[in-house]
Amino acid sequence: MKTLLLISAVLLCGCASSNILRPMPDDISGYRYYVIDANSDIPDANFSTFEEAAVYQKEYAEYHDYVIVKIEDEYKVYNMQLMIEE
Repeated sequence: MKTLLLISAVLLCGCASSNILRPMPDDISGYRYYVIDANSDIPDANFSTFEEAAVYQKEYAEYHDYVIVKIEDEYKVYNMQLMIEE
């Protein structure tokens, strides 16, 4: 009886931490890489990997001053212009 209890306890109480310690793949991490012109508020493109964003940035480097921003979820634009009250 003790042997059966011990075997069932070992089988039912397995360690699942090995899945937690594995790194998450880049494509499902929840981060997006946005390519934004330094003089603009709106991103020109977004990618799931940094490598894709870097290729895009290099392709259009002659025409734009691009920066790559890593953001979780989505990009939100807040236009902060001064409101002049008369």
